Amino acid sequence: ALPDLAGVIMAKTILVVDDHLNVRNILKFNLQRRGYNVITAEDGETGMQLMLKEKIDLTLLDIMLPDIDGFKILDTLKASGHLEKNPVMIISAKGEETDILTALKKGARDYIVKPFNFEVLFNKINRLIHAQAGGPEAEAVVPETTKAPIQSLGRNFKSYMVLQVVGDFEESEAIKLEENVIRLAQAGWVGILI
Repeated sequence: ALPDLAGVIMAKTILVVDDHLNVRNILKFNLQRRGYNVITAEDGETGMQLMLKEKIDLTLLDIMLPDIDGFKILDTLKASGHLEKNPVMIISAKGEETDILTALKKGARDYIVKPFNFEVLFNKINRLIHAQAGGPEAEAVVPETTKAPIQSLGRNFKSYMVLQVVGDFEESEAIKLEENVIRLAQAGWVGILI
């Protein structure tokens, strides 16, 4: 007799597309510890082929890849209708407001800037996977103007986390990157800055 599989939750599969081996390994290790199946790709072409061929529940996609940038991948996936069924979250060191808004307009469901906190990342992943399974997903509110300071965007966009100072700030408001990294490390944030 076959075992009763009622109530067994199948592990969700996450694809990590990043050209840095240490980022792929850190994400893979931590995601597997949370019970996810993880597939990795070191370039955009391999990642895109896996997205189209494999059963992927969520893709974590870097923007800066050696062959095809993440924006072009989003364009291709959106044109094929793939993004409607398979969410993509951008995970990138590119934290400029224009990069974030471009990715969201091209179909990314969320965006997190490196360095990031794993708890924040896991909450975002769980929200997206839950929504994919038919649960509710919080809608992102993108400001009408792209001239709003990044801090304002962070307050208005529910699923966005800013971890670096960018944009048009007064010099007195700017924080040196070294000070930011030290504060983040002291607060328990993971320091992946590439």
